Amino acid sequence: MAKTNNTPLERFEQSALVSWLEAQGLLFSSTAQSTYTTSWNQKRLNHATGLRKGVPDMLIVIPPERAVDGTGRVIFVELKRVKGGVVSPEQKKWIAALNAVGGTVDAFVAHGADEAIDEIARVIGVSTNKVVF
Repeated sequence: MAKTNNTPLERFEQSALVSWLEAQGLLFSSTAQSTYTTSWNQKRLNHATGLRKGVPDMLIVIPPERAVDGTGRVIFVELKRVKGGVVSPEQKKWIAALNAVGGTVDAFVAHGADEAIDEIARVIGVSTNKVVF
């Protein structure tokens, strides 16, 4: 019998991240990558209007006044399930290309909302209020 992965789906992890970002008052958006369609016409339209495979799931703007180091930045997060999430070659390519820009652009893969929140919280200097046992 095959084992079932009871790990929360990526969409639930992303919803948790969105709630935290809203509570922080940060400017952010998801990308249209997660918009699934079986319509070939819609797929052609998406491609013609610039949608490309592998772009990270979330774009977050950290203004200089919110950053611990006083340097504003744009953060791209590719969100995966805590267990079972696989990073595609296209996603790896995008993460590498974005990080190659350097300076004020950061891109990373996070396995679960907590991992993404920890990284963003470090940049803006807030506690994630986790209970340590």
